[in-house]
Amino acid sequence: MAAREEDFRPTNGPAVGLLALAVLVGVVVLDVLGQGPDLAPWGYALVVLLGVLVWAAVLRPRVWVGQGDLVLRTMLETVRLPLAAVEAIAVRQVLVVTAGGRRYVCPALGRSRKALVRGSAGGGGRGGGGIGAFVGVRSWGDGAPAEGDEVARRSHERALGVDYPRYVEGRLLELTDRARLEARVRPGSDAQRELAAGVRREPAWPEIAALALSAVALVVLVLR
Repeated sequence: MAAREEDFRPTNGPAVGLLALAVLVGVVVLDVLGQGPDLAPWGYALVVLLGVLVWAAVLRPRVWVGQGDLVLRTMLETVRLPLAAVEAIAVRQVLVVTAGGRRYVCPALGRSRKALVRGSAGGGGRGGGGIGAFVGVRSWGDGAPAEGDEVARRSHERALGVDYPRYVEGRLLELTDRARLEARVRPGSDAQRELAAGVRREPAWPEIAALALSAVALVVLVLR
């Protein structure tokens, strides 16, 4: 597994996902102990299917940067985009990244509708060309944490009163700006579009197999 140089914590539903998994496990435990709803065999298959769905849809999605790539892990695949190929980034209700004229969506990060309305006047979702207007991202001076110290950055972010999804948006824009400068690639150039051809998509085969097997088992047991 490639090293993660900077990992961003998910904001969309990890607590809900963990709670859902705990409920499903509790149902099975109570049934085994004879205190539950007396599940039929298909009921166990349904619990497994729901558990896999919760994991894949709610807990699996993540965003990180590593080895020159922006990595978006979604429900059933992992997308690796060269940082210098990224044209635009916006954290709306989900994270939206544009590269090579194509949009890539990751549900790991998102902002509430209220936060979107409140922050609409401040812009966001810009492509290359700098992010100096973003508070607390490009200049960490006055005792701010050194780059690479994620825990310290988060503390500094909270002290500045910056909401985390907005911080991530600004940080990713900074990293893509820097990658383009290092690669000497201009935004919108043919060179940037060529880099976008290096986007890699890796199917999440364990999750795909688990979903398929549990769904088939559920159908077979229901029809018995």
